[in-house]
Amino acid sequence: IRLENILYKPVPKHELLGDKDLSWLKKKDYRNLITREETLAWIKGLEEYDDSEYPVGFDTETTGLNANRNKKERLVGICMSYKFDAGVYIPIEQKDMENNEIPLDELLALLKPFIDRNSEKKKRLITHNGQFDYRVMKMFDIEINITDDTYVMLALLNMGKLRAENSLKGAMQHYFGIDVLELTEAFQKIDKATLN
Repeated sequence: IRLENILYKPVPKHELLGDKDLSWLKKKDYRNLITREETLAWIKGLEEYDDSEYPVGFDTETTGLNANRNKKERLVGICMSYKFDAGVYIPIEQKDMENNEIPLDELLALLKPFIDRNSEKKKRLITHNGQFDYRVMKMFDIEINITDDTYVMLALLNMGKLRAENSLKGAMQHYFGIDVLELTEAFQKIDKATLN
């Protein structure tokens, strides 16, 4: 048993939702890709997707914010979406959930043709603060093909405002009136004193 696995516990659903309106989630198909079969099927769909009108959503989850600087940070998951109202999370090295069956090197080799800007099969990618995702993937010799970045768009929209909201969570609330949850809100830290 890893120590960090007992230091966090899932937040009960009624506490997690609190006063947040997440009714918009009922129409969505968000899921984790765990098995090889479902992952390969999703990647096949990505290969067939025509990105000429809409880019593919792309985000990385890591153990910290210094990716590709100190080489200590690890990639723990990738979020992607190529369909409206649907998206996937590919857990790679998560400590609080089941991880994808495909080894990291193989998984990245499967994704690389569609996310690397040097590939003939590359898809247009939309990110939020993509310079971070770029640094993360550069650790694996992948130069992601960012064509749109909502963080940059928000910075331009909010130019000259004293208290601009450029976070994705804040922007969703401000511009669309939508409450969202962070992964970190779904797990609460256990007080170490209660472990004794």
